Amino acid sequence: GGIMFTYYRLTISFIFLMLLTTVSISQPLSGNYNCGSGQTFTTLTGTGSAGFFNAVNTRGLSGNVTLYITSNITESGSISLQQWSGGYTITIRPSSASLKTLSGNVGSPLINLNGADGLTIDGRHSGSGRYLRCVNSSTGGQTIRFINDARNNTITYCAVDGARVSSTSGIIDFATTTGSNGNDNNTISYCTIKDAGSGTLQNAIVSYGTTSTTARYNSGITISNNEIIDVYRNAQSCSAILLLNGSTNFTITGNSIYQTATRTPTNATSWNLIHVNTSVANDLDISNNYLGGTAANCGGSAWTVSGGQSNAIYFIRMQSIGSSTASSVNGNTIANVNFTTTPSSSGVGYFAGIVVESGIVNVGTSSGNTIGNTTSNGNITINVNGSTDNIITRGIYHSAAGNIENNTIGSITLAGNNNRTVRLECIYRSGTLSSDININNNMVGSTTQSNSIQQTSSTFRFQITGIHSQVNSVLVTMDGNTVSNHRVTNTNSDSRIRGIFQARSTNASLSVNNNIISNLYCASSS
Repeated sequence: GGIMFTYYRLTISFIFLMLLTTVSISQPLSGNYNCGSGQTFTTLTGTGSAGFFNAVNTRGLSGNVTLYITSNITESGSISLQQWSGGYTITIRPSSASLKTLSGNVGSPLINLNGADGLTIDGRHSGSGRYLRCVNSSTGGQTIRFINDARNNTITYCAVDGARVSSTSGIIDFATTTGSNGNDNNTISYCTIKDAGSGTLQNAIVSYGTTSTTARYNSGITISNNEIIDVYRNAQSCSAILLLNGSTNFTITGNSIYQTATRTPTNATSWNLIHVNTSVANDLDISNNYLGGTAANCGGSAWTVSGGQSNAIYFIRMQSIGSSTASSVNGNTIANVNFTTTPSSSGVGYFAGIVVESGIVNVGTSSGNTIGNTTSNGNITINVNGSTDNIITRGIYHSAAGNIENNTIGSITLAGNNNRTVRLECIYRSGTLSSDININNNMVGSTTQSNSIQQTSSTFRFQITGIHSQVNSVLVTMDGNTVSNHRVTNTNSDSRIRGIFQARSTNASLSVNNNIISNLYCASSS
């Protein structure tokens, strides 16, 4: 009898233990958990009970969750994070002040937020540092993707690396949706975002939303205070931030975009570093970004492109943009650049600081942009080689609605062995417009630095224009501008220098007042 009693007691105890275990692994998540080697969860994206994303998807949440990453983890990318109910939040943090790497070689998104709302991945420990790194070393997959109404998520103080090779995708993607809303109100901030390969990173951050309704656009997204590093792929067009279909109402501010090594393409390569190419993009705020150099804030040595290819670079390009609500480009700095090109086509722009080709965009109206500086020579050096004629370089080019005000363009040197004609139009304004425009209070050159904008090679015919207007139909106001300390050394009669110029072939009305034009030198005798 005693043996049977003991047997039944053991059996009941075993069943009770199994019931407790079953309840434990199936109950909703709430509170703090660890993820890493030897922990409750050993992976974010793996299958089974050890996968944190799988646990969220199958068990749900009954309260806010904080997940601490305790070790390096090799991720499979097998399980996406889906939306959970209850409005609770998930925060993923490092467990200590040492780097934890989530890595994989996955031909699809490594971390896929499939409708997830309310996730924060924060790489700080005790409020400081950057101790989480996410890296997908495959050229076929993103490192992080937001898809199907993934909203109100934040990636901050992380290192995000990838090797994605695609003209329409990056290592961080805001993708399409099958839901009723886009991937809205997400934030990427204070991260380093860089190439994990050896010159394969074509695009860093890309948005390509759903266009069937305006509600399904990707909108309200903030990309702020990041360092975007080494965006370069030979023979391709490369972007640090690329907005394509169904993208609107973005804030792109405080980012540093730079290269850590000299780039010598073996085929023609172009950069459109902040590139907007969707006609539905309205109310964009592109402000206080730094583009150039080899370190943050245009620091270090110059962003250098060398070699003999037909390379081109546009730092901020609004190629296609909406005209419902004005967008703005304010307070950006483009500096510390040494760029070499051997152009292959005549009449084409191979270098430009800020380009606006459509929509409504105000450039510098609340805070002026700086291209170069007013205190040195050659902060931006453009080397033009070869024998192609009529090569165009520009500081600001604007052919759509909007104003150009309060900007500074200076310390630009044109060099190289080209033997034909090279043009530098520091501000070029064109278009047949429906609203009056202003070109006011811009500094083109410097009042204190001699030869601020200059030619140092006399082999090519050089044509400098401080402010060039090719506008039709409306009133053009040019007030309070300064054009000073420009120098042309070529003596050919086709070389020239112009302070403020309105094309005779246009029919715009003009109001030109209170401008200063001084210290312009041209060696040509014409």
